[in-house]
Amino acid sequence: MKSGTLCFAIALCLACLTAAGAADPAPQTVQLAEALVFSPQDGENIAALVFTEELEKRTGVKLPVTREWPRQGTVFIAALSQIPGMPPESYRLEASVRDGCMAVQVTGADERGILFGVGRLLRIMDWQNGSATVPLGLDITSAPAYPIRGHQLGYRHTANSYDAWNPRQYDQYIRELAIFGCNSIENIPFQDDASPVMPIPREQMNIAISQICERYNLDYWLWTPATFNLEDNDLRAKELDKHDALYKSLPRLDAIFFPGGDPGDNPPSLVMPFLKDLQLRLVKYHPKAGMWLSLQGFEPKQVDEFFQYLDQNKPQWLAGVVAGPQSPPIHELRRRLPRQYRLRDYPDITHNVLCQYPVSWWDLPYALTLGREPVNPRPRDYALIHNWSAPSTDGFISYSDGIHDDVNKTVWSVLGWEPATPVRDILVDYAAFFFGPSIASETADALAALETNWVGPLELNGSVDATYFNWQRLTALAPELASNWRWRIHLFRAQYDYFTRHRLIYESSLERQANSTLANANQIGPDAAMDQALEILNRAQTQPWAPDIRASLESHADALFTLIGYQTSVPKYHARNFERGEGKSRLRMSSLSNMDWPKAIVYDGLDTGRGYVLRLTGRGDALPRADGQLLQPLKYSKEIGQFKEFPIPKELVADGALRITFDPPKEPGINWPYSSMLTEAWLIPQ
Repeated sequence: MKSGTLCFAIALCLACLTAAGAADPAPQTVQLAEALVFSPQDGENIAALVFTEELEKRTGVKLPVTREWPRQGTVFIAALSQIPGMPPESYRLEASVRDGCMAVQVTGADERGILFGVGRLLRIMDWQNGSATVPLGLDITSAPAYPIRGHQLGYRHTANSYDAWNPRQYDQYIRELAIFGCNSIENIPFQDDASPVMPIPREQMNIAISQICERYNLDYWLWTPATFNLEDNDLRAKELDKHDALYKSLPRLDAIFFPGGDPGDNPPSLVMPFLKDLQLRLVKYHPKAGMWLSLQGFEPKQVDEFFQYLDQNKPQWLAGVVAGPQSPPIHELRRRLPRQYRLRDYPDITHNVLCQYPVSWWDLPYALTLGREPVNPRPRDYALIHNWSAPSTDGFISYSDGIHDDVNKTVWSVLGWEPATPVRDILVDYAAFFFGPSIASETADALAALETNWVGPLELNGSVDATYFNWQRLTALAPELASNWRWRIHLFRAQYDYFTRHRLIYESSLERQANSTLANANQIGPDAAMDQALEILNRAQTQPWAPDIRASLESHADALFTLIGYQTSVPKYHARNFERGEGKSRLRMSSLSNMDWPKAIVYDGLDTGRGYVLRLTGRGDALPRADGQLLQPLKYSKEIGQFKEFPIPKELVADGALRITFDPPKEPGINWPYSSMLTEAWLIPQ
């Protein structure tokens, strides 16, 4: 971190107002494109650099920077650190007339405050080619609501885009996150194999991201699980040495996040001593860095064991606890956690199914084609989730596996600063900064419409078409945005939704035609009916709907891989797997979710003269009971989508009713992606 007095000023090289003549009307805006940037300090002034570079990208105007104090005809305002009474990271942003001249002043409580103030200025200025203005009289004072506001940008193969980035791309993306109030970046230095699209080795990128965080004075976190048995002393020692070498190589490191599970299955009795040893290595090179632990995957007894450890040992080396997927409820964690320890959220903002916050009642065609990681702006959902969970925490660092959740990152960053910010205001700021103020309002609505596209049955959702046509219209208004990956990725989603809806309508019509043909089997014969029905169904392949739109989607995918490394295909772009690439699945919709072992399934009105079979699908084991009696299977497949069948004893349906319950399988040490689950249940009469 830099020390000393920090100065950043925007001084306008304008004649005093009196020189323009008394009859001239007073200006209502300050023209930033005519400014002189005053930066007297030695070395790089990151706030001044961010302002001048981002302004030039948008207006084409390169502002002069001076270390000399402006004299006649100009006014300067310096932004000093350590302003009394200002909370950490806070700022004041002003545009005013001083001594007949105009000035814009960014005053920060500290270095970060100045950077965040500059970010706010860039977000609210009205810009176009050759011009950038803010209202005269602007006066904003702001401080963050939560001290931790960050995102995980792991350079690993599992990511669908980050692994294709070079340090310059990481620098730009981290800068843009900071402009919206982000103050923490989390990397994944070890876990995962190397990716075929990585431009530099992981060891180099670990250092590069640390350097970027130091440059912008952002906290650098590392996510480091232990995927081996900590009772193995040789592996344990090697892991400690690996961490030691990494810590030594990094110019900046602020925190280590150790997930208790997902991955990993070590109990607290082994985890806590290991983290204590890690902390000794950590503070040797980074004295102010802290150790954090999540309780992900811990059994209830292990959760109790952890809190007993805290009560008995009161470890000073533990900075805090992370609430992640499969952790105890976040409000319960805060209640049980002693106040000396901080609590950080680890929300999954990147996935849509089989995840912490799945899309509610997602329609089958979307789930089967989009999968877990498509472009997924969900501003309303995540605003609600943030403001529900945040009051129990000291902030968040989100789980993200790519740029497809870029809008979600912005929503969390802004709400982490000011939770009362209206969602539409966030989208307008996002659109204004990245696409331009002239189309910001309409684009904000177009982004929100992508979330609405996923509400209800796709075939009946005519707003999908309106959303796509609106994105087409906006693209025609701003053709220069074709090379803007953020624009391209949301246009891609709008077109994909439109394509999928009309493909669904077309192929559903083919299915109805095929069924009508089969219904005439008595008249035309079963063989002819089958042949004709298959021919009709095969038209989905031989005469597909809108191949030109399919080709356009592939063109968007090619462009996005080139622009930002977005990997929408395993064979073409080296996505790690279909779940994180194309998203397609041949599984039934029910196999993409689960019932989480319902308390009971109740049947009544049963035919007492018939036998019944309970058929289940899912993964792994199932232990059903009928009216309290454990059922024995005749068929028992543990593969997802395959059947388990349990005959129901006839005496249990003698009263015409049946109550099915489930004993959850005991699976200690099994991570959630591999644990047993129930996806479907039928009671079939015999």
